[in-house]
Amino acid sequence: MNHKSLELFKRGLYLIAQLMLIIFILTGCALLPADREPLPPPLIEPPRIRLNLHAVERGDIVHQALGAGTFITAKEYNLSFLNNSGRLDVIHATIGMQVEEGQILAELETEQIKFDITQMEIDLTKMRLRHDAMKMEHDRLIDSKKDLKQAFETEAGEQNDRELENVLHQIARSEIDLRIHELSLEQHTMHINRAKNRLNAMKIKAPIEGTIVFMERLAVGAWINAYQILFTVADPSELFLRYNPAVLTGFEVGMRVKVDVGGVEHSGTIVMTPYGEPAVDEENPRFEDSIIIKVEELPDGVDPGDSASIRIIFQEKSDVIIIPRAGLRTMGARNYVIVRKNEMNIEVDVEVGVETPTMVEIVTGLEEGDQIILR
Repeated sequence: MNHKSLELFKRGLYLIAQLMLIIFILTGCALLPADREPLPPPLIEPPRIRLNLHAVERGDIVHQALGAGTFITAKEYNLSFLNNSGRLDVIHATIGMQVEEGQILAELETEQIKFDITQMEIDLTKMRLRHDAMKMEHDRLIDSKKDLKQAFETEAGEQNDRELENVLHQIARSEIDLRIHELSLEQHTMHINRAKNRLNAMKIKAPIEGTIVFMERLAVGAWINAYQILFTVADPSELFLRYNPAVLTGFEVGMRVKVDVGGVEHSGTIVMTPYGEPAVDEENPRFEDSIIIKVEELPDGVDPGDSASIRIIFQEKSDVIIIPRAGLRTMGARNYVIVRKNEMNIEVDVEVGVETPTMVEIVTGLEEGDQIILR
């Protein structure tokens, strides 16, 4: 094969190769998948709004306070040895004991003060004897003055005059000494009386007929400080019910109260509040944060410390429009509700009456059967 034929052969092979490459590319593109049109997004149904509807109705509403109280005595006395301190010598009382007025409950050691009183009484006796002797001497001088005056009337003379002057001087001195001694007697008697009062104060006595409702844990020989409260004596003849609410406002003297004592309901009346005129004991600090209730016809067997359930009615109405508190809405001083009517929500202003923690009376603005939306 000559050179020219060889060139033609190579050119033919080149053309065949290019033609095969074009065919391969065209057949490769034909094998690729065709582009798909995008699918439309699924239709999502909007959520159905669920309304908390409530049908307005008529009914009874009671604004009341429920709680429990404790029976107390109005008259209680805390007892101590006042300004005396010392070792406890004798204990005569026990907790819960019934005592009579003036009954001794406890005593401090008094041996030293009794000894001191005995010594002072002996000294007082000596002083009185000395006073009697001084009085006798004074009386003798008075008699001498009388004799000298009689002698002077019978026979005047310089000697009698000097003697009379001397006697008068002694009488004057005697009167001064007697007065000083009388004042000393009075002062000494005051010291004895003070010591006796202190001796008497070394005993705790019941101020009234009553019951010991508190007693400190005591032991003979223990040191007792002045003004340390050892006993509380109460008068159980008249009991009151003490109630300590979380909020003290709203209670008034004269309000009626229902009291449950042992499963039996009794009537009661508020007789004292922190903000009202007290009818029990205005100076007793126990009542500063309390509502005090007088229970009528209290049964026997109720003691101080016993408890009772109470119900205090502030307001009560029957057959009125009432709604749950969750249906009432406020904005400043405005009270309103949302009424559902004809598939629409309508704000309606209302006037509120009696309110409780769960229900509200609607005086104007709603009618029975209206549908309101609760929060």
